[in-house]
Amino acid sequence: MVDGEGDTIQKLKRYIRADETEEWVIKHIWTQKRTASTSEVVDENDRQIKMVFAIAYNRTWDGNVLNNEPQLECYYENIYEPYSE
Repeated sequence: MVDGEGDTIQKLKRYIRADETEEWVIKHIWTQKRTASTSEVVDENDRQIKMVFAIAYNRTWDGNVLNNEPQLECYYENIYEPYSE
């Protein structure tokens, strides 16, 4: 799928149901795309920058720069450590 800026995007749909006897219904639809320098998600018509590239320590960005929400300072930490819960 291609967005209004001519970039390839992915549409993600989240379905829910109350129990096994109910039909699945769409709860959320959002899109995501990766540009040369960012990873972006559109949810509820608000675009956020989730990641910037190249990943590096001491790199910050405003995750809300593409919407009307207050500034959201984002940064990387523990980038060389394996993920574990």
